[in-house]
Amino acid sequence: MPENVNGQDLFGSGGHVWSWGERRRTRKRLSTTAVAGEVSMVIGLGARPLTIQGLGRAPALLKVAGHGTRALADAAMDVLVAAIEDLIDLGTECTWEDDCGRTGSVLVLEEYSPVGDRQYNSAGGTWTAWQSYRVRATELWGRP
Repeated sequence: MPENVNGQDLFGSGGHVWSWGERRRTRKRLSTTAVAGEVSMVIGLGARPLTIQGLGRAPALLKVAGHGTRALADAAMDVLVAAIEDLIDLGTECTWEDDCGRTGSVLVLEEYSPVGDRQYNSAGGTWTAWQSYRVRATELWGRP
């Protein structure tokens, strides 16, 4: 399946990038008396932050004679944003595949922020809404 969050193509409609932060690691250092040197080992892995930045695109799903298809493009964009916000509000632990084909099973979306104003384009009688956005998320670790 191509890039997705919980099986939904929420971020693939326009240009975007997934920027992963460093995974937190818990290390333990050991040294003993009468033995030269010391050893270090990872004893636990923590969460990894993620920022998804991009440009969402939502075309008007229907053409209605005499009615504003710009409003339909707005409605389509609102449905896309509502799907993202539902995952945030419910704290859903999502499966995911990022823009590089990596996969995982416990991603929690934390914040959706539109960046700038919504833009519109009309081509061939169909309106499309465009919205730049930033999403903060965290990949949890240590879950079954």
